[in-house]
Amino acid sequence: MIIHTPAKLKLINSNSSIESFFFAIDIKEQKHNQKIHQKSKVFMLSGINDCEPHLYRQMSGVKKQVINNIVQIGVGSLGSKINLHLARNGIVDYTLVDNDIFFPHNNARHAMFGGFFNNKANFQQLALMSIGVKSKVIKKDIRNCANKITNSDLIIDSTASLSVRNFLTKTMINGSIIHTSLYNNSKLAIMLTESANRNPRIDDLMCSIYQYCLTDDDLVASFFSEQNIRASIGQGCGSLTTICPDSRISLCASGMSSKIQYYISNGISDNGEILIGNISDDDMSINWKQFKCYNVYILSARNDDEFEVRIFESVIKKMKNISEKYTPDEYGGVLIGNISFINRTITVTSLIDAPKDTKSSKYLFILGKKGLTNKIKKVENKTNGLITYLGTWHSHPFGGSASKTDQNTNYKILILRDYEPTVCLIWTPEGIIRV
Repeated sequence: MIIHTPAKLKLINSNSSIESFFFAIDIKEQKHNQKIHQKSKVFMLSGINDCEPHLYRQMSGVKKQVINNIVQIGVGSLGSKINLHLARNGIVDYTLVDNDIFFPHNNARHAMFGGFFNNKANFQQLALMSIGVKSKVIKKDIRNCANKITNSDLIIDSTASLSVRNFLTKTMINGSIIHTSLYNNSKLAIMLTESANRNPRIDDLMCSIYQYCLTDDDLVASFFSEQNIRASIGQGCGSLTTICPDSRISLCASGMSSKIQYYISNGISDNGEILIGNISDDDMSINWKQFKCYNVYILSARNDDEFEVRIFESVIKKMKNISEKYTPDEYGGVLIGNISFINRTITVTSLIDAPKDTKSSKYLFILGKKGLTNKIKKVENKTNGLITYLGTWHSHPFGGSASKTDQNTNYKILILRDYEPTVCLIWTPEGIIRV
């Protein structure tokens, strides 16, 4: 039986104006004429929804999906759990990318189980199909099929591969990338989300993590800890895998999934975002810290020998404050940050103040040396060399281009550093100049 309500009126918790009722009749016949006896019993039946994303969105409270064409790269222990959480929220337009095979030991931590020697992405797809969620599968290494994801709106990287992370950084993609990874036997969770316009990128956000290590001893202990609890898988030339309980990975994955679902429902932020999760010693709770990362200032390489320079907004603000403080004199200091030979980038994450023996005047700046070497060594030791000396900077408070003295100083620094990637910058009221 179907009941129609006025078209403008919708049923409660429904977008339809039609309500259906289902009945079953236990038919009894009259003996003398075989007609239905009036004492036949009538039962009302309940209608059960089919397995499909709309039902899951209703059950999980997800109101909308504003980001479509989502790609999950890496369907392993972490990626499979993120994928399953999102699928149960009613996500659509999902692609799974993984060329790896499901082995018996994967049962210990993977969201799926069984299905030995099946491709992981294909195995996950079959599981999702069983609950009415459709997905596409690419059974290839992402580095060999990048053309299939370049127009994706959101790409989630859960491969735990540095080479994949660098590859995605350099690949032209219209959407945003979310990088998810676990450290310290899955006690530390890190999630990096690019801005809507990919500035900052994943490599900028990772450099922010390195910079945070200079002021957070707990992060250093977890981030740079050796994954030293490992087990050999298989015999002969079997591989090694890190030992950690499935529950610990699930604890990290659930928080990541919740944040990713927020992006899918509300859109990506105009700023980059960093989430750092630390699991407590009792393995029962996780504490998340969230940081914003703003647009970086980019100085493109001028030739094939140069590296691109990427400067944090906080660095430029500090340059401006120092320059204005010492105006009309020129002043400056030391640049520190990360050098990536693979991405051919120099990322300036912070400054070291000029030593006390520095000399400055209206037309000259000579950087001092007292105590500088020790300061740089402390930075390098605390970050395993990921944050290091990059070069120098100074101000031209009244503008102007690089002088011959500036060019000679840059050349001398290059020689002293044995032509390691080096940069010398000049702050001016009109912008940053590269010497």
